[in-house]
Amino acid sequence: MESETTYGVEPGEGFYAWPRPLPPPALRVLKKGLLLAAALLTVHQFIPAGSAGSLVSEVFTIALVMSWLAPLGRMYTRLAGRRGDRSG
Repeated sequence: MESETTYGVEPGEGFYAWPRPLPPPALRVLKKGLLLAAALLTVHQFIPAGSAGSLVSEVFTIALVMSWLAPLGRMYTRLAGRRGDRSG
């Protein structure tokens, strides 16, 4: 088969395919961005946007309560130790 000719365009110096191909590093960044978008879309399908806000609020509240458990446990242990010393 004979190759098609493009009228008005002479291949040679300065001729390039349009649109120009992206360099490999740019393609990797684009691929990672699309993968991240697909992952976020998948998560959004399982956790709708309306409940995502309440989920974040609940997780924050649980994390806050859990952050207070260790200091409260230490305080309780100290108080219980002092009470044990008085009764003994």
